[in-house]
Amino acid sequence: MGDILKPAQIAAVVTYVRTHFGNRYRTSVTEGEVKMMAGIP
Repeated sequence: MGDILKPAQIAAVVTYVRTHFGNRYRTSVTEGEVKMMAGIP
């Protein structure tokens, strides 16, 4: 997805999925976390 979406957009999508459909995550995924997982400095 890195070729299509920016890290901030990926974080927003992951946060949406994590906080819907009955999940109870209280924190959002950050752009920094996405960059870390993708190996982007």
